[in-house]
Amino acid sequence: MTGHPESTRFLCLVTGQNDDGGVLFALSPLLSAALAKAERFELKDAAVTWSLQRSENGEVID
Repeated sequence: MTGHPESTRFLCLVTGQNDDGGVLFALSPLLSAALAKAERFELKDAAVTWSLQRSENGEVID
């Protein structure tokens, strides 16, 4: 990423590699900083909201 300002870099994670393939998460610097500062209950609320939104679109979140 030579020549790109620090703010354009993303944290990328690949998880859940199994028969269905992996999942790639790309987090902006602002989002990763907010998650790092969040309290446990805020993280739980965000996870529940996210999984409900995904399930409304027909995705199964374990």
